[in-house]
Amino acid sequence: MGSPLAPILAHLYMSELEENIINFTGKKPSVFYRYVDDIFMIFHGTQREIDLFVKFMNNIEPTIKFTLEIQKENKLPFLDVMIERNNLELITYVYRKPTDTGLYLRWTSNQPRNYKINLIKCLCTRAKRICLSDDLFKQELEYYKSIFITNGYPINVINKTIRNIELSITKKKPILNIKKYSFQFLFMVNVP
Repeated sequence: MGSPLAPILAHLYMSELEENIINFTGKKPSVFYRYVDDIFMIFHGTQREIDLFVKFMNNIEPTIKFTLEIQKENKLPFLDVMIERNNLELITYVYRKPTDTGLYLRWTSNQPRNYKINLIKCLCTRAKRICLSDDLFKQELEYYKSIFITNGYPINVINKTIRNIELSITKKKPILNIKKYSFQFLFMVNVP
């Protein structure tokens, strides 16, 4: 999406598509979240019913085809969130692509100091919002500490910034407002 207009057009198109999905007469997902052109769904049904639903979506507009990604080992990445199905609960934590190198703005780079501090704040705040449990959040903080040390950040700056983040974020909303669902499939569709 190179053009500044692209997200607006994608939103308009996908909103129209959602209206068509409501008219689907077969089995529908019980949960439907969309971010631009990525859709996360929880589906109560068989693989055949999912295939029929995706086929219906792909027939709405012949020039747009959706791809389907179904959970593997009860896990499904959606944007920067890994969603894991554990019995009747969904656990969320930060997802990094396998190609992630951990390379961020180096401490020695010729950038203002506040950019570097805000990078730590940004990543830690994102982790706090995504990670469902405090244990997962602490694991993520340890990962970030090691990454920032590798990128040359002083440990005292890292620790002070993280401590301030932990104190400032007291209440968090879950990334997915889903209580307990009995479901068979988690899946995501998106426009490639």
